[in-house]
Amino acid sequence: MNTSATLQRWTAAGLLATTLLLSVAPAAEAGHRFRRYKGVERSEHRTVSRVVVREHSGAGPVLAGLIGGFILGAAVTQSHPVVVREHECAPPPPRWRYYDPYCDAYMDDLDECRVHGRDHRHPRVVRVIEIETGRCVRDLRWYDGGWHEEDMDWDD
Repeated sequence: MNTSATLQRWTAAGLLATTLLLSVAPAAEAGHRFRRYKGVERSEHRTVSRVVVREHSGAGPVLAGLIGGFILGAAVTQSHPVVVREHECAPPPPRWRYYDPYCDAYMDDLDECRVHGRDHRHPRVVRVIEIETGRCVRDLRWYDGGWHEEDMDWDD
């Protein structure tokens, strides 16, 4: 047998025995008619009267307790909002725009250029234009799944 199971069984038996002794002890003392106090025995007469009060209460106390419990629970669990102040910085202005010379269209980022080139039947080629000066910085061509720099001769 497992040691843990044996310990549980002995603990249960001990608790049962203690409960039985504590429940029988007051009943055993109640039957004595004489009380011994400092060696003197005397007779004690007790008058026992029983008062039974029967009241029927309505649902008022139950409802009041239920509503009070809801209010108390809501007050205890109410969380206070946490205010977090973040400083939003505007994104820096873009430095370049992308120009498609075949369609004569400007785009703001390379993803937009990639999608634009997919819809048209010309090579996916863009010129990178610096916004401040308006000059062409480099030429890019889409192949092998990415944009690659190329030297393009646009004057021919």
